[in-house]
Parts: sequence; structure tokens; C-alpha cells
Amino acid sequence: MSVPDIRSTVLLVRHAHTDMAGQFCGHSDPDLSQLGQQQLQEIVHRIGKWLFTKVYSSSLMRARRTAEAVAASRCLEINIRSGLDEISFGAWEGKSWAEIEALYPVDAALWLNDHPAGAATGGEPFLDFQQRVLN
Repeated sequence: MSVPDIRSTVLLVRHAHTDMAGQFCGHSDPDLSQLGQQQLQEIVHRIGKWLFTKVYSSSLMRARRTAEAVAASRCLEINIRSGLDEISFGAWEGKSWAEIEALYPVDAALWLNDHPAGAATGGEPFLDFQQRVLN
């Protein structure tokens, strides 16, 4: 008796551009920028060769808008999962790395040295984020 092949392929697609590029976005919820809107067709084109039957997205606008374009290209529904939301960067949200280093020099150094064990100032610890996404 042979065992059926039950392997699956998971295709991860990063959201298109937002106006927060270069900043820690985390749980901030910007929509796609004009550039991001233009990138959607390219994203759909690039994943066109892959066969998939489900589309999952975090609840954040940038991810949902990207998932909408992907799902529409296949006439699929989007499965929204807040557990897939980006890690929370706490006080660092909306700031560039240069701003973070200036405002939180000790925390920034700890984060770099302890990554992925550490957390941004007031943010979600990476291991908690990892468990949330895996769930």
C-alpha cells in the first residue's frame, strides 16, 4: 500500500509598498502607496506560475490589499488571520532606525545583540510573535 502525497507548498508574498517604507511599521496600518498599487499587477504576474487554492492574509490593510489582488486573479476568497499580523514594535512604530538609535540607544543595542530574543521598546517579544504566527 502506498502513502498518498500530502505535501503542500506555501507561497509567502510580502505586501506591496506603503508610504512607511524605511520606518518600523509593525501594527501601524497604512494602506498601499501609489507605488504599491502599481506593484500589484507585477506581484500577480510573478506568482502566476504557482498553483494555489487558498489565500491567507493578516488583518493589516497593506497585506489585505495585496491579498485582494492575488485572490481576485484566481477568483478566490481571502482568509483573514489576525495571528499573521506583523510584530508590534511598540514605541518604535513609525520611526526609522536612526531615530530609534537616537531615542532608545540602550534598547536598540540590546535588540541588535539579543535578536531574535529581545523586543522593541514596549513591543512584542519575537518568540511571542513567532508562536502567534505558528498558531
